[in-house]
Amino acid sequence: ECILLNKILVYDQGINGLCLWDENHLFVGCNDKSIKLVKLDSGNIIKIFFGHQARVHCVKTIDHETHGKCLVSKGWGKDVIKLWVNNEINK
Repeated sequence: ECILLNKILVYDQGINGLCLWDENHLFVGCNDKSIKLVKLDSGNIIKIFFGHQARVHCVKTIDHETHGKCLVSKGWGKDVIKLWVNNEINK
């Protein structure tokens, strides 16, 4: 049995990918070609990342040897893979 802690509305953007950043933040890959950083406790979108040419359908965290914890994202179709380093995320 599970207990629902929170529901997060991402404004009908079309969600294609989810990735936890830490215990307080979630990345959401959306149809509007953006990645949204959402605060889990409030559900508020605290930052929006643009840069893909197509809807974002894959987001994942990785540990990079030089940059530390990073986010990798991929847009639909022939869009490129993006590497977002921690200092870009935490600005």
